[in-house]
Amino acid sequence: MSNSADNELVARVVSSQDTAAFGELVRRHQSHVRNFLRKLSGDHTLADDLAQDSFIHAWEKLQTYSGRGSFIGWLLKVAYTTFLQSKRKS
Repeated sequence: MSNSADNELVARVVSSQDTAAFGELVRRHQSHVRNFLRKLSGDHTLADDLAQDSFIHAWEKLQTYSGRGSFIGWLLKVAYTTFLQSKRKS
């Protein structure tokens, strides 16, 4: 999983709302995001729900990814923000 390959997929999503490209990003990174959220929450079911919410937020905010850092770093920041928002609501 190279960052340049991720950046190419991101460019396709941003330029043409390419759902297949976004699906590939999800496939590549979903286990990392889920494991990250499981460590934060301590709850597998909650982590799975938060991962889904994180990918929805990522889809909505993908145009804000600048490409300067790694995509997975950006995505984990989205996941962490999603986790914090869920904690505030509960």
